[in-house]
Amino acid sequence: MKHVDNKEINRRIGERIRYFRKKKGLSQSEIAAALAVSPSVISTLESGKSMVGIYSLLDIISMLDVGVEDVFPEYSRTYGDGTTRGGWKRFYDSMKPYSLSERERILDALGDLTRAVSQETAPGAAESSGD
Repeated sequence: MKHVDNKEINRRIGERIRYFRKKKGLSQSEIAAALAVSPSVISTLESGKSMVGIYSLLDIISMLDVGVEDVFPEYSRTYGDGTTRGGWKRFYDSMKPYSLSERERILDALGDLTRAVSQETAPGAAESSGD
């Protein structure tokens, strides 16, 4: 298994956030105000010295009008029609009307479903089920 360097991941995410923020013409203060945090939080995120929570990161990505795959290209996937983006942003935008606790329940349920499907499709799953 490949070693994951969290500092390097934070640095890469920070660089990408900074790039897309500047491309969109937003200041760190504008992003911070929308998230109700201090501008220093955005500064340390962009420098790679710290990371924000997943919901804040998704909010930032949405504000910058980019996809999750733009910030995490290492995990991007090309679909049969040649597209690689859009799905996560549409999904995230569709979650906005829900409260934080409702979003967490939805994400937990999706995680449970994903794990169940992964177990069903894992090599050897049919043999071990007794069928």
